[in-house]
This record gives sequence, C-alpha cells and structure tokens, in this order.
Amino acid sequence: MQCFSNDVDILRCEPVFFSELHLREQVVACGSGATLSGTTLTAPGADFSAADVAAGCVVHLCSDDGAIHGSYEIVSADSPTTLTVSVVRTDASAQPIAPPAAANVTYRVCTYRPQAAQVARQLIEQFGLIGDEGGYTPDGIVDAEALRQASTCAVIAALYAMHAGAADQDGLWEKSRHYRRLSDAAARRCTLALDADGDGIADRIRHGACPRLVRE
Repeated sequence: MQCFSNDVDILRCEPVFFSELHLREQVVACGSGATLSGTTLTAPGADFSAADVAAGCVVHLCSDDGAIHGSYEIVSADSPTTLTVSVVRTDASAQPIAPPAAANVTYRVCTYRPQAAQVARQLIEQFGLIGDEGGYTPDGIVDAEALRQASTCAVIAALYAMHAGAADQDGLWEKSRHYRRLSDAAARRCTLALDADGDGIADRIRHGACPRLVRE
C-alpha cells in the first residue's frame, strides 16, 4: 500500500511519539553499544535490512554520558549495521546535519507505517480511487505530495486516540481531535492530478473540497 507520509513527517510535528509515547509493539530495531560519528551510526550486531529500516524512518538515540538524547531522521540504511542519520531537516533534499558524536549509544527504531498505510486507504477512498473507477487508481496520482499534510495529521490523530484510549486522558483526546481537524482541512485543500493512461500527463483534476456523488 502506497503511503503519503512517513515517520519523519511525524517527527517534525510530534517528536514525543519516538520518545515517551513510542509504541513498544511497533519497535522494529533496538540495541546498545552503537557509535555515532558525523552522520554515520554504526550498530554492531544490528540487522537494519531485515527490520526494513529505510530512509524516512526515525531513530531514537541515547548515550550513557548524555552527549546525545533525542530522535533523528534516517537518511539512508547503508548496510545491515550502519545508518546515515541527521538532525531533522526542513527539506529532505538538503544535506544531512550531523548530530553530536557519541559512543556506547542505545538506539531504537519505532515506525508508524501501519497507521500511514491505513490512512492512505482512507484518503484513496475519499478521492474515489478505489475499484479502478473511471480508469483512475492510486498509481495514477501525478504528484502525491499534496496529500502529505493530510496524511501526517491523520496518523498523529490516530496515535493520540490510541494513547487516549489506553490512558483515558482528556488532553490526549483533545490533541487527537485537533489533528483530525487539521487533516480534514488539509484534505479539503488538496487538488489531485490524475493520469489514467500512464503518460505522465494529468487527464483529470479532483478537488478535496468537492464531494463526489455516486448514482445508485
């Protein structure tokens, strides 16, 4: 399933989901004894390839001496034991920014790709791209970047709802509702260019603010 946002998008808005509020059941890689030099994290004994760790994921790092304690972008997975990491950037195409060097680093990669995939299905249904209707499918979206904000906010809303349900805290429920409103507003602002024949040229435009009527 195509996702319209990734973990780094969540990190830019709510880094707490990779620290205090990370979901333990969605940790795909963790360990200790790693070293961080420049933008290279080396973790002997890790297998990032098997864990499907890739660009767009987020790693939480903590060293014994306190030199580093925070969450960072994964720019690339270079081998089963090495990652290129960066301080969170405004632009994903910018050069990676090196965190502080550190030794004996504990690392943890928690991913929210399952939630992003679920949100993607909801957005695809919202824009009528289910069942190859009219020849348009999710693969025909010329530029899916328009859906990134709507997807990011919907994933965050779902995560806050999960934590609120477990802790029954009004503040978490309110944050969930806040991000749901942001997601709905972002979806209404979306304009999707659709390509049915695969030539890269848009054949139709669909607007999130325009409800689609289906004849029964």
